[in-house]
Amino acid sequence: MVINFDGGENGTKLIREYKHFLESVIRDNGIWILFEDGRVAIVETEEGTCVPLWSTPEGAEANREGDWVKFEVQKMTPAEFVTLCIPDLEEGNIDAIVEMKDGTGIHKKLLALEEDLYEEADNQSVDLDEMCMEFEDFLDANEMYEDFIEDALEEGLLWILTDENGETVFADVEEETAIPVWTLYEEASLMCEDEWQDCEPEEIPLTDFLEYWVPMLEREGINVMFSVDDLGGMGTSARIIAEDLRRGMETSGHKFDNVIQFPMK
Repeated sequence: MVINFDGGENGTKLIREYKHFLESVIRDNGIWILFEDGRVAIVETEEGTCVPLWSTPEGAEANREGDWVKFEVQKMTPAEFVTLCIPDLEEGNIDAIVEMKDGTGIHKKLLALEEDLYEEADNQSVDLDEMCMEFEDFLDANEMYEDFIEDALEEGLLWILTDENGETVFADVEEETAIPVWTLYEEASLMCEDEWQDCEPEEIPLTDFLEYWVPMLEREGINVMFSVDDLGGMGTSARIIAEDLRRGMETSGHKFDNVIQFPMK
């Protein structure tokens, strides 16, 4: 059974429960769902298809039975839910059923739920807009990183800059040292200006980068800076890039030896 606020059944209690859901979600920065193999649990109700949402992991766990026994309890931040889930679910004409228990829950249209989340965030002095923008930046950075790994695998090498003495160019980023790398000669050469005007690109085969450069970078605590242009770049540890490059090479059928696996810092 799906209960609506205007359904006449314990209306005051339902409103109180719904407000508690909103307060908990914003305060704890989490919406709990059931998830398996890239799909979220849904339920068919008299109101249509709904995605069950809970404010606690215990609430979600209590519903892992029947068709959902193999589903895992998973947390999403409100920013993730608003940015990723609501547009996709709305496109599929899916609503929400809040705090479902024993087949009963509070039905809510997703766009109305989104408005209520923003209102509750304002009540708690939480900038949900800013959180959503930060999450979108995170998604953009992930996409840039995936493109970098894909391009590096396709080219089979990386480009660095060396100065007039043949020394490798490093950059200081937020009190940390990083080595700028590119996947194309043209991109690297565009950066040979201003403080790097006397530098030139030098290629490093991926196998050499993984076997020789990564150990050195890890040992010296030097990160890797990619997607570098005159506005800046993205960075991560040499170990993470090495793992993803190695995984990509193995997946595509390329094998290589003597690649050292490093522990986390």
